[in-house]
Amino acid sequence: MPIKDMDLFHNRLREEIKAAGYSIAEASRQMKESSPQRLNDVVNGRQKIPTEMLASAANIGVDILYVVTGKHRDTEDSLSEDELALIEHYRALKESDKQAIYQVSETMASYKVDKKS
Repeated sequence: MPIKDMDLFHNRLREEIKAAGYSIAEASRQMKESSPQRLNDVVNGRQKIPTEMLASAANIGVDILYVVTGKHRDTEDSLSEDELALIEHYRALKESDKQAIYQVSETMASYKVDKKS
């Protein structure tokens, strides 16, 4: 693989972390990195992306297929713009509000809703 393509990994990882709604520091914490500097070094191209870091990134919602190949997942499970906005808004809430939203959505989803309404 040409070096230029390898350099793109770092840029795409940074892009995907941002798309998942995280700063580099927050992503590092969520990925359980020992130091935020390690992830910072990777996204700035000072260090290669370790495979275990890719696995951790996938666990926080990073599309690692895109990071490695430059092509996004294309599945039936892809989220609509409305769903993405809902997730973004949810992530901005404080924990108690997230719990309330979860309970409301769980209750609403458990009822069979008439499709005409």
